[in-house]
Amino acid sequence: MSAADGGDDRARSGKCLEHYACSCTLPQDGGIFYFEVPEDQAVCHFMGEPSETRHIWMKGDQAVLSPEWSIHSAAATSNYTFIWGMAGENLDYGDQDFSKIVELK
Repeated sequence: MSAADGGDDRARSGKCLEHYACSCTLPQDGGIFYFEVPEDQAVCHFMGEPSETRHIWMKGDQAVLSPEWSIHSAAATSNYTFIWGMAGENLDYGDQDFSKIVELK
């Protein structure tokens, strides 16, 4: 599956951080669907602008939509799986605005 089609990232062991916090500069909205999250566990999805992040506690079989300017990152209390997809014209990852973890607030 190509990046343009979406992706599937399976956490193999331990707690994990999904991916780098970033925002995209071209029109591109996206969504992430979390599944295979144990019933007594949760995923903390981080979103918003790097200077003013917000978090949402997600359970299994839940999805969140993110606007084009939002960071996309998560951590969990257990292994989990997610599928992400995007809509829009962005097929070039070279235009992402990466934010360092120490810059997030």
